[in-house]
Amino acid sequence: MRDKFKIKSVYTMLMVILMGFVLVESNYWYLLSILVCSSDTRYVIWGTLIILTVIAQKLKIRKTYIFVPWLFYIAMILFRNQEFAHGRYSNTERLILCITMVFVCAYKSDWVKKIPKMIVAIGIPNVIATLVFLVNDSLYKVFISRTYGEYQSGTEYGKYGYRAALADHYSQNATYISMVVLALFVLFLTEERRKKKFFWGVLLGASVIALLLTSKRAHLLFCVAAAIIVYYLAYPQKRLEKTFKLVIAGAVIAFGLALVSEYIPQINNVFERFQTAGTDKETLGRFIMWNYAFELFKQNPLFGTGWWGFRYSGITNIRADALTGCHNVYIEILSNCGIVGFVIFIIALISALYITMKNIKFCIDNELESYKMVVLCSAVIQAFCLMYCMTGNVMFDRTFHFYIIAVVMSVSFYLNKENIAYMEEEKKDYV
Repeated sequence: MRDKFKIKSVYTMLMVILMGFVLVESNYWYLLSILVCSSDTRYVIWGTLIILTVIAQKLKIRKTYIFVPWLFYIAMILFRNQEFAHGRYSNTERLILCITMVFVCAYKSDWVKKIPKMIVAIGIPNVIATLVFLVNDSLYKVFISRTYGEYQSGTEYGKYGYRAALADHYSQNATYISMVVLALFVLFLTEERRKKKFFWGVLLGASVIALLLTSKRAHLLFCVAAAIIVYYLAYPQKRLEKTFKLVIAGAVIAFGLALVSEYIPQINNVFERFQTAGTDKETLGRFIMWNYAFELFKQNPLFGTGWWGFRYSGITNIRADALTGCHNVYIEILSNCGIVGFVIFIIALISALYITMKNIKFCIDNELESYKMVVLCSAVIQAFCLMYCMTGNVMFDRTFHFYIIAVVMSVSFYLNKENIAYMEEEKKDYV
Protein backbone atom coordinates (compact mmCIF):
# COMPACT_ATOMS: atom_id res chain seq x y z
CA MET A 1 0.00 0.00 0.00
CA ARG A 2 2.83 2.37 0.91
CA ASP A 3 4.67 1.55 -2.35
CA LYS A 4 1.51 2.21 -4.35
CA PHE A 5 1.04 5.59 -2.62
CA LYS A 6 4.69 6.42 -3.29
CA ILE A 7 4.32 5.61 -7.00
CA LYS A 8 1.23 7.77 -7.29
CA SER A 9 2.92 10.62 -5.43
CA VAL A 10 5.90 10.48 -7.79
CA TYR A 11 3.55 10.45 -10.76
CA THR A 12 1.65 13.47 -9.42
CA MET A 13 4.90 15.35 -8.84
CA LEU A 14 6.13 14.52 -12.33
CA MET A 15 2.88 15.67 -13.96
CA VAL A 16 3.06 18.98 -12.10
CA ILE A 17 6.68 19.43 -13.17
CA LEU A 18 5.81 18.49 -16.76
CA MET A 19 2.91 20.95 -16.93
CA GLY A 20 5.02 23.65 -15.30
CA PHE A 21 7.88 23.07 -17.73
CA VAL A 22 5.56 23.29 -20.74
CA LEU A 23 3.99 26.49 -19.40
CA VAL A 24 7.41 28.07 -18.91
CA GLU A 25 8.50 26.94 -22.38
CA SER A 26 5.28 28.32 -23.85
CA ASN A 27 5.47 31.74 -22.21
CA TYR A 28 9.18 32.39 -22.53
CA TRP A 29 10.45 30.12 -25.32
CA TYR A 30 12.25 32.86 -27.25
CA LEU A 31 13.91 34.29 -24.16
CA LEU A 32 14.95 30.81 -23.11
CA SER A 33 16.61 30.31 -26.50
CA ILE A 34 18.58 33.52 -26.03
CA LEU A 35 19.43 33.31 -22.33
CA VAL A 36 19.37 29.67 -21.26
CA CYS A 37 19.29 26.80 -23.75
CA SER A 38 18.33 25.90 -27.30
CA SER A 39 15.05 24.38 -28.44
CA ASP A 40 16.70 20.99 -28.90
CA THR A 41 17.84 20.93 -25.27
CA ARG A 42 14.40 21.94 -24.03
CA TYR A 43 12.72 19.26 -26.13
CA VAL A 44 15.07 16.62 -24.71
CA ILE A 45 14.07 17.69 -21.19
CA TRP A 46 10.42 17.68 -22.23
CA GLY A 47 10.66 14.16 -23.71
CA THR A 48 12.52 12.91 -20.64
CA LEU A 49 9.76 14.16 -18.34
CA ILE A 50 7.15 12.36 -20.44
CA ILE A 51 9.16 9.12 -20.29
CA LEU A 52 9.52 9.44 -16.51
CA THR A 53 5.76 9.83 -16.10
CA VAL A 54 5.27 6.62 -18.09
CA ILE A 55 7.75 4.86 -15.82
CA ALA A 56 5.91 6.24 -12.77
CA GLN A 57 2.69 4.67 -14.05
CA LYS A 58 4.41 1.28 -14.39
CA LEU A 59 4.96 1.60 -18.15
CA LYS A 60 1.22 1.34 -18.79
CA ILE A 61 -0.77 3.53 -21.16
CA ARG A 62 -4.50 3.41 -20.52
CA LYS A 63 -6.54 1.92 -23.36
CA THR A 64 -9.42 4.26 -24.17
CA TYR A 65 -11.26 5.46 -27.26
CA ILE A 66 -10.47 9.04 -26.21
CA PHE A 67 -6.89 8.62 -27.39
CA VAL A 68 -7.83 7.45 -30.91
CA PRO A 69 -8.42 10.92 -32.49
CA TRP A 70 -5.05 12.09 -31.17
CA LEU A 71 -3.28 9.05 -32.63
CA PHE A 72 -4.77 9.97 -36.00
CA TYR A 73 -3.76 13.60 -35.36
CA ILE A 74 -0.11 12.52 -35.02
CA ALA A 75 -0.42 10.43 -38.19
CA MET A 76 -1.84 13.47 -39.99
CA ILE A 77 1.16 15.56 -38.90
CA LEU A 78 3.66 12.93 -40.06
CA PHE A 79 1.99 12.14 -43.39
CA ARG A 80 3.94 13.86 -46.20
CA ASN A 81 5.41 16.27 -43.65
CA GLN A 82 6.97 19.15 -45.57
CA GLU A 83 9.17 20.27 -42.70
CA PHE A 84 10.89 16.86 -42.82
CA ALA A 85 11.10 17.10 -46.61
CA HIS A 86 13.02 20.38 -46.22
CA GLY A 87 15.49 18.93 -43.71
CA ARG A 88 13.92 20.41 -40.58
CA TYR A 89 12.10 18.86 -37.64
CA SER A 90 11.85 21.25 -34.67
CA ASN A 91 8.24 22.43 -35.03
CA THR A 92 6.92 18.95 -35.77
CA GLU A 93 8.81 17.54 -32.79
CA ARG A 94 7.28 20.24 -30.57
CA LEU A 95 3.70 19.49 -31.64
CA ILE A 96 4.12 15.74 -31.21
CA LEU A 97 5.54 16.27 -27.72
CA CYS A 98 2.42 18.29 -26.93
CA ILE A 99 0.04 15.59 -28.15
CA THR A 100 2.00 12.83 -26.41
CA MET A 101 1.09 14.42 -23.06
CA VAL A 102 -2.53 13.38 -23.68
CA PHE A 103 -1.50 9.72 -23.45
CA VAL A 104 0.29 9.98 -20.09
CA CYS A 105 -2.23 12.06 -18.14
CA ALA A 106 -4.74 9.40 -17.10
CA TYR A 107 -3.02 7.53 -14.25
CA LYS A 108 -4.14 9.94 -11.52
CA SER A 109 -5.96 13.30 -11.47
CA ASP A 110 -5.20 15.11 -8.23
CA TRP A 111 -2.52 17.18 -9.99
CA VAL A 112 -5.06 18.92 -12.26
CA LYS A 113 -6.26 21.17 -9.42
CA LYS A 114 -2.89 22.91 -9.43
CA ILE A 115 -2.89 23.84 -13.12
CA PRO A 116 -5.17 26.92 -13.23
CA LYS A 117 -3.09 28.65 -10.55
CA MET A 118 0.11 27.54 -12.29
CA ILE A 119 -1.09 29.18 -15.51
CA VAL A 120 -1.50 32.41 -13.56
CA ALA A 121 1.75 32.14 -11.58
CA ILE A 122 3.91 31.35 -14.61
CA GLY A 123 2.20 33.79 -16.97
CA ILE A 124 1.79 36.79 -14.65
CA PRO A 125 5.32 38.16 -15.32
CA ASN A 126 4.07 39.00 -18.82
CA VAL A 127 1.31 41.12 -17.26
CA ILE A 128 3.73 42.79 -14.85
CA ALA A 129 6.29 43.51 -17.58
CA THR A 130 3.62 45.06 -19.82
CA LEU A 131 2.52 47.42 -17.05
CA VAL A 132 6.08 48.21 -15.90
CA PHE A 133 7.34 48.95 -19.41
CA LEU A 134 4.39 51.28 -19.95
CA VAL A 135 5.44 53.29 -16.91
CA ASN A 136 9.20 53.01 -17.43
CA ASP A 137 10.29 52.98 -21.06
CA SER A 138 13.98 53.20 -20.12
CA LEU A 139 13.69 49.87 -18.35
CA TYR A 140 12.27 48.40 -21.56
CA LYS A 141 15.27 49.73 -23.49
CA VAL A 142 17.64 48.06 -21.02
CA PHE A 143 15.71 44.79 -21.37
CA ILE A 144 15.94 44.89 -25.16
CA SER A 145 19.65 45.69 -25.20
CA ARG A 146 20.40 42.71 -22.95
CA THR A 147 18.12 40.20 -24.65
CA TYR A 148 16.72 40.55 -28.17
CA GLY A 149 19.07 43.28 -29.38
CA GLU A 150 16.31 44.66 -31.61
CA TYR A 151 12.75 45.87 -31.11
CA GLN A 152 9.98 43.28 -31.40
CA SER A 153 7.29 43.27 -34.08
CA GLY A 154 4.29 45.40 -33.19
CA THR A 155 6.19 47.91 -31.07
CA GLU A 156 6.81 50.35 -33.95
CA TYR A 157 10.56 50.21 -33.43
CA GLY A 158 10.31 50.47 -29.66
CA LYS A 159 7.86 53.36 -29.51
CA TYR A 160 5.29 51.05 -27.87
CA GLY A 161 7.61 48.53 -26.27
CA TYR A 162 5.09 47.59 -23.60
CA ARG A 163 2.89 45.97 -26.26
CA ALA A 164 5.33 43.09 -26.70
CA ALA A 165 6.97 43.32 -23.24
CA LEU A 166 8.92 40.06 -22.68
CA ALA A 167 7.67 38.31 -25.83
CA ASP A 168 9.23 38.34 -29.28
CA HIS A 169 6.02 39.68 -30.86
CA TYR A 170 3.14 41.75 -29.52
CA SER A 171 0.65 39.13 -30.66
CA GLN A 172 2.45 36.49 -28.59
CA ASN A 173 2.36 38.75 -25.54
CA ALA A 174 -1.39 39.16 -26.01
CA THR A 175 -1.78 35.37 -26.14
CA TYR A 176 0.19 34.82 -22.94
CA ILE A 177 -1.78 37.52 -21.12
CA SER A 178 -5.05 36.10 -22.48
CA MET A 179 -4.28 32.75 -20.83
CA VAL A 180 -3.73 34.52 -17.51
CA VAL A 181 -6.95 36.53 -17.94
CA LEU A 182 -8.99 33.39 -18.68
CA ALA A 183 -7.53 31.40 -15.77
CA LEU A 184 -8.07 34.34 -13.40
CA PHE A 185 -11.64 34.75 -14.62
CA VAL A 186 -12.39 31.13 -13.69
CA LEU A 187 -10.64 31.45 -10.33
CA PHE A 188 -12.65 34.59 -9.60
CA LEU A 189 -15.88 32.97 -10.78
CA THR A 190 -15.53 29.83 -8.67
CA GLU A 191 -13.96 31.32 -5.54
CA GLU A 192 -16.30 31.54 -2.55
CA ARG A 193 -13.99 33.14 0.04
CA ARG A 194 -14.25 36.94 -0.08
CA LYS A 195 -10.58 37.76 0.50
CA LYS A 196 -9.45 35.30 -2.15
CA LYS A 197 -12.13 36.51 -4.56
CA PHE A 198 -10.95 40.09 -4.05
CA PHE A 199 -7.35 39.02 -4.68
CA TRP A 200 -8.24 37.22 -7.91
CA GLY A 201 -10.37 40.20 -8.93
CA VAL A 202 -7.49 42.65 -8.51
CA LEU A 203 -5.16 40.43 -10.54
CA LEU A 204 -7.86 39.99 -13.18
CA GLY A 205 -8.35 43.75 -13.48
CA ALA A 206 -4.61 44.36 -13.87
CA SER A 207 -4.36 41.56 -16.45
CA VAL A 208 -7.27 42.95 -18.49
CA ILE A 209 -5.55 46.36 -18.58
CA ALA A 210 -2.34 44.67 -19.74
CA LEU A 211 -4.28 42.84 -22.45
CA LEU A 212 -5.80 46.10 -23.65
CA LEU A 213 -2.34 47.66 -23.77
CA THR A 214 -1.17 45.05 -26.29
CA SER A 215 -3.73 46.60 -28.72
CA LYS A 216 -4.71 43.12 -29.99
CA ARG A 217 -8.41 43.26 -30.80
CA ALA A 218 -8.91 39.55 -31.65
CA HIS A 219 -7.53 38.45 -28.27
CA LEU A 220 -9.81 40.86 -26.45
CA LEU A 221 -12.87 39.83 -28.44
CA PHE A 222 -12.26 36.09 -28.04
CA CYS A 223 -11.47 36.43 -24.32
CA VAL A 224 -14.79 38.17 -23.75
CA ALA A 225 -16.70 35.63 -25.85
CA ALA A 226 -15.03 32.63 -24.13
CA ALA A 227 -15.72 34.11 -20.69
CA ILE A 228 -19.41 34.61 -21.49
CA ILE A 229 -19.76 31.06 -22.83
CA VAL A 230 -18.18 29.53 -19.73
CA TYR A 231 -20.19 31.79 -17.44
CA TYR A 232 -23.39 30.27 -18.81
CA LEU A 233 -21.96 26.75 -18.71
CA ALA A 234 -21.02 27.20 -15.06
CA TYR A 235 -24.50 28.29 -14.06
CA PRO A 236 -27.07 26.60 -16.33
CA GLN A 237 -29.98 27.45 -14.03
CA LYS A 238 -31.71 30.86 -13.84
CA ARG A 239 -30.32 32.03 -17.16
CA LEU A 240 -32.47 35.16 -17.24
CA GLU A 241 -31.06 36.21 -13.87
CA LYS A 242 -27.54 35.43 -15.06
CA THR A 243 -28.07 37.47 -18.22
CA PHE A 244 -29.17 40.44 -16.13
CA LYS A 245 -26.07 40.12 -13.94
CA LEU A 246 -23.92 39.82 -17.04
CA VAL A 247 -25.36 43.03 -18.48
CA ILE A 248 -24.78 44.84 -15.18
CA ALA A 249 -21.22 43.52 -15.02
CA GLY A 250 -20.64 44.67 -18.60
CA ALA A 251 -21.88 48.15 -17.77
CA VAL A 252 -19.65 48.33 -14.69
CA ILE A 253 -16.62 47.16 -16.68
CA ALA A 254 -17.33 49.69 -19.45
CA PHE A 255 -17.61 52.47 -16.88
CA GLY A 256 -14.41 51.30 -15.19
CA LEU A 257 -12.52 51.26 -18.48
CA ALA A 258 -13.73 54.77 -19.25
CA LEU A 259 -12.28 55.94 -15.94
CA VAL A 260 -9.03 54.03 -16.38
CA SER A 261 -8.58 55.39 -19.91
CA GLU A 262 -8.41 58.90 -18.44
CA TYR A 263 -5.19 57.87 -16.70
CA ILE A 264 -3.97 55.28 -19.21
CA PRO A 265 -5.07 56.61 -22.63
CA GLN A 266 -2.97 53.93 -24.39
CA ILE A 267 -5.70 51.35 -23.76
CA ASN A 268 -7.92 53.19 -26.25
CA ASN A 269 -5.69 52.03 -29.12
CA VAL A 270 -7.31 48.61 -29.19
CA PHE A 271 -10.80 50.12 -29.54
CA GLU A 272 -9.59 52.43 -32.31
CA ARG A 273 -8.28 49.39 -34.19
CA PHE A 274 -11.78 47.87 -34.20
CA GLN A 275 -12.86 50.79 -36.41
CA THR A 276 -10.42 49.72 -39.14
CA ALA A 277 -11.25 45.99 -39.01
CA GLY A 278 -11.66 44.61 -42.52
CA THR A 279 -9.81 47.46 -44.22
CA ASP A 280 -6.42 47.66 -42.49
CA LYS A 281 -3.27 46.06 -43.90
CA GLU A 282 -3.32 43.19 -41.39
CA THR A 283 -6.81 42.10 -42.49
CA LEU A 284 -6.09 42.58 -46.19
CA GLY A 285 -2.91 40.55 -45.81
CA ARG A 286 -4.89 37.72 -44.27
CA PHE A 287 -7.30 37.73 -47.21
CA ILE A 288 -4.33 37.21 -49.54
CA MET A 289 -3.06 34.26 -47.50
CA TRP A 290 -6.51 32.67 -47.16
CA ASN A 291 -7.08 32.86 -50.90
CA TYR A 292 -3.64 31.35 -51.54
CA ALA A 293 -4.38 28.50 -49.12
CA PHE A 294 -7.70 27.77 -50.85
CA GLU A 295 -5.89 27.58 -54.20
CA LEU A 296 -3.47 25.02 -52.72
CA PHE A 297 -6.41 23.04 -51.35
CA LYS A 298 -8.00 22.90 -54.83
CA GLN A 299 -4.80 21.36 -56.22
CA ASN A 300 -5.06 18.36 -53.86
CA PRO A 301 -8.43 18.44 -52.07
CA LEU A 302 -8.25 14.93 -50.65
CA PHE A 303 -4.87 14.87 -48.86
CA GLY A 304 -3.52 18.41 -49.28
CA THR A 305 0.11 19.45 -49.71
CA GLY A 306 1.32 17.83 -46.50
CA TRP A 307 1.78 19.21 -42.97
CA TRP A 308 3.50 22.64 -43.05
CA GLY A 309 2.89 22.59 -46.81
CA PHE A 310 1.41 26.10 -46.87
CA ARG A 311 4.61 27.58 -45.45
CA TYR A 312 6.88 25.81 -47.93
CA SER A 313 4.72 26.51 -50.98
CA GLY A 314 6.27 29.82 -52.00
CA ILE A 315 3.72 32.04 -50.25
CA THR A 316 6.55 33.80 -48.41
CA ASN A 317 7.56 35.33 -51.75
CA ILE A 318 4.18 37.11 -51.64
CA ARG A 319 3.73 37.64 -47.91
CA ALA A 320 6.79 37.45 -45.63
CA ASP A 321 4.60 37.04 -42.52
CA ALA A 322 3.10 33.88 -44.01
CA LEU A 323 6.16 32.07 -42.64
CA THR A 324 4.28 31.90 -39.32
CA GLY A 325 1.15 30.52 -40.98
CA CYS A 326 -2.05 31.29 -42.83
CA HIS A 327 -3.64 33.09 -39.85
CA ASN A 328 -6.67 30.81 -40.13
CA VAL A 329 -6.06 27.31 -38.82
CA TYR A 330 -9.15 25.79 -40.44
CA ILE A 331 -8.17 26.98 -43.92
CA GLU A 332 -4.52 26.00 -43.42
CA ILE A 333 -5.46 22.49 -42.29
CA LEU A 334 -7.52 22.12 -45.47
CA SER A 335 -4.53 23.33 -47.47
CA ASN A 336 -2.02 21.10 -45.68
CA CYS A 337 -4.05 17.96 -45.09
CA GLY A 338 -7.06 18.09 -47.41
CA ILE A 339 -10.53 16.89 -46.53
CA VAL A 340 -9.23 13.70 -44.89
CA GLY A 341 -6.93 15.60 -42.53
CA PHE A 342 -9.54 18.25 -41.86
CA VAL A 343 -12.02 15.59 -40.73
CA ILE A 344 -9.38 14.11 -38.38
CA PHE A 345 -8.68 17.58 -37.02
CA ILE A 346 -12.35 18.41 -36.39
CA ILE A 347 -13.01 15.03 -34.73
CA ALA A 348 -10.11 15.64 -32.33
CA LEU A 349 -11.43 19.09 -31.43
CA ILE A 350 -15.02 17.91 -31.01
CA SER A 351 -13.99 14.90 -28.91
CA ALA A 352 -12.12 17.22 -26.52
CA LEU A 353 -15.10 19.58 -26.30
CA TYR A 354 -17.51 16.69 -25.76
CA ILE A 355 -15.69 15.28 -22.74
CA THR A 356 -15.24 18.80 -21.35
CA MET A 357 -19.00 19.41 -21.51
CA LYS A 358 -19.55 16.03 -19.83
CA ASN A 359 -17.07 17.02 -17.13
CA ILE A 360 -18.85 20.28 -16.39
CA LYS A 361 -22.20 18.50 -16.04
CA PHE A 362 -20.61 15.83 -13.84
CA CYS A 363 -19.10 18.44 -11.52
CA ILE A 364 -22.40 20.31 -11.24
CA ASP A 365 -24.45 17.14 -10.66
CA ASN A 366 -22.03 15.83 -8.03
CA GLU A 367 -21.23 19.22 -6.44
CA LEU A 368 -17.49 18.84 -7.05
CA GLU A 369 -16.69 22.50 -6.42
CA SER A 370 -12.93 21.97 -6.05
CA TYR A 371 -12.79 20.39 -9.52
CA LYS A 372 -15.33 22.70 -11.16
CA MET A 373 -12.56 25.30 -11.40
CA VAL A 374 -10.43 22.82 -13.38
CA VAL A 375 -13.04 21.81 -15.94
CA LEU A 376 -14.18 25.42 -16.47
CA CYS A 377 -10.57 26.52 -16.96
CA SER A 378 -10.18 23.78 -19.57
CA ALA A 379 -13.41 24.88 -21.27
CA VAL A 380 -12.58 28.59 -21.38
CA ILE A 381 -9.11 28.00 -22.87
CA GLN A 382 -10.48 25.59 -25.46
CA ALA A 383 -13.23 28.05 -26.41
CA PHE A 384 -10.72 30.88 -26.78
CA CYS A 385 -8.32 28.80 -28.88
CA LEU A 386 -11.01 27.46 -31.23
CA MET A 387 -12.25 31.00 -31.91
CA TYR A 388 -8.72 32.34 -32.26
CA CYS A 389 -8.12 29.64 -34.89
CA MET A 390 -10.15 31.86 -37.25
CA THR A 391 -7.54 34.64 -37.25
CA GLY A 392 -4.41 33.10 -35.74
CA ASN A 393 -2.05 30.13 -35.99
CA VAL A 394 -3.17 28.44 -32.78
CA MET A 395 -2.53 24.82 -33.75
CA PHE A 396 0.92 25.58 -35.13
CA ASP A 397 2.51 28.06 -32.69
CA ARG A 398 2.97 28.09 -28.91
CA THR A 399 -0.74 28.74 -28.36
CA PHE A 400 -1.20 25.03 -29.08
CA HIS A 401 0.70 24.30 -25.85
CA PHE A 402 -2.00 26.04 -23.81
CA TYR A 403 -4.73 24.35 -25.80
CA ILE A 404 -3.29 20.88 -25.27
CA ILE A 405 -2.81 21.53 -21.54
CA ALA A 406 -6.52 22.38 -21.40
CA VAL A 407 -7.30 19.11 -23.21
CA VAL A 408 -5.00 17.14 -20.91
CA MET A 409 -6.74 18.58 -17.83
CA SER A 410 -10.12 17.58 -19.24
CA VAL A 411 -9.06 14.08 -20.31
CA SER A 412 -7.40 13.35 -16.98
CA PHE A 413 -10.50 14.38 -15.04
CA TYR A 414 -12.85 12.48 -17.36
CA LEU A 415 -10.97 9.20 -17.09
CA ASN A 416 -10.87 9.41 -13.28
CA LYS A 417 -14.14 11.20 -12.51
CA GLU A 418 -15.85 8.30 -10.77
CA ASN A 419 -12.93 7.82 -8.41
CA ILE A 420 -12.77 11.60 -7.84
CA ALA A 421 -16.47 11.71 -6.94
CA TYR A 422 -16.02 8.78 -4.54
CA MET A 423 -13.01 10.40 -2.83
CA GLU A 424 -14.79 13.75 -2.50
CA GLU A 425 -17.83 12.02 -0.99
CA GLU A 426 -15.54 10.25 1.47
CA LYS A 427 -14.11 13.62 2.53
CA LYS A 428 -17.61 15.02 3.11
CA ASP A 429 -18.57 12.00 5.22
CA TYR A 430 -15.37 12.30 7.22
CA VAL A 431 -16.01 15.98 7.94
